[in-house]
Amino acid sequence: VPTLSAPAPAAAPAGPPSPARLKLAFVGVTAGSGVEQATASAVSGYIESQLNELNAYDVTGPAAIAAVIGVEKQKQILGCEEESSTSCLTEVAGALNADRTVSGDLSRVDDAILLNLTLVDLKTTRPISRVGRRVTGFFGSVDSVLDAAGPAIAELISKDPALSGRTFTVERTFGGLLASLRAEVDIAGRSFAPCVSAELTGRRLGAAIGVLVGPTPGFRAELRYFPVELGRVRPYLAGGATLFAPAVSVRGAAGAEVRVGQVHLFADAAYERLFNTGPKYFPNAVLLSAGAGWLF
Repeated sequence: VPTLSAPAPAAAPAGPPSPARLKLAFVGVTAGSGVEQATASAVSGYIESQLNELNAYDVTGPAAIAAVIGVEKQKQILGCEEESSTSCLTEVAGALNADRTVSGDLSRVDDAILLNLTLVDLKTTRPISRVGRRVTGFFGSVDSVLDAAGPAIAELISKDPALSGRTFTVERTFGGLLASLRAEVDIAGRSFAPCVSAELTGRRLGAAIGVLVGPTPGFRAELRYFPVELGRVRPYLAGGATLFAPAVSVRGAAGAEVRVGQVHLFADAAYERLFNTGPKYFPNAVLLSAGAGWLF
């Protein structure tokens, strides 16, 4: 006996295909005056990772480019300048079938590090955009350049007309000016005090000042060292001094900072040894503290 079956449902009409992503050749960052090649290579590696993370292009990095066209030719490409050197850019487009290229240079002038990035349309060999960053002062180190590189890349590619309508942002990392409020408990002396502080840090080093509010106000100055970053967590070691006129202490601390956007949460444990103490002071303090701050 033949059986009847319901007709198969008609397939839904296919929507328009998603446009293919443009291919980008990132040829690297050259070392300029005052910068070693190893430093430029480290910055190149970071920029390549940020380009991939922004997910705007199919990115081919310096290592893959060198494998296709050779190291010597890659060095020539890094020296290409604007419209006057179109042949090497055309060669990149042909060898890699790329639509865009990003190149950069890194140099040091006095106490500043300069990073320049250029985005070029390989089909027309004309620059689309250029972005520069100047990092100065005590924190004008390579670590600070890495912190500045992410936003610079987002600004650079946001000017590509092929990416019109898309917004590219890079999440803030550790480092910068942090204003915070913490609560501090001395488990040895059984006392409590809030503390208002300001901290200026780079990727590895930082300095903080704070005011302890309470019956006996104090002023604290501290240097901090951040040995490693574990994603959103950054452990630190600190050393400094606290002034409770006329008493003064030296202190050491260990703790960790957690990044949640521009809000930073932290906690640490510290030991302080007080000198020139009066009857109302304990010579030893074991401090536990926790707080939160806003990164400017």
